[in-house]
Amino acid sequence: MEAGKYFLVNLSPDPSLSELLVYYLKPTTRVGRSGDGMEIQLSGSGIQEHHCTLEIKESSLTLTPVPGAHVCERGRGGW
Repeated sequence: MEAGKYFLVNLSPDPSLSELLVYYLKPTTRVGRSGDGMEIQLSGSGIQEHHCTLEIKESSLTLTPVPGAHVCERGRGGW
């Protein structure tokens, strides 16, 4: 992993799958189901077409869910 870069890491209860996928973030990263403009694509019954946006500004990361999207940050339940 590159120092000074923001990224997401896949965590799984299965040790053979955990931490194998690393997603490096752009200054603005859109997350959602497969489609145009989604840098990170997820699947599942609760994932919206555009689920949330991750933004890096002045060395901080902001997660903004779209209305009705359910997200967790560091294991805490979300919106």
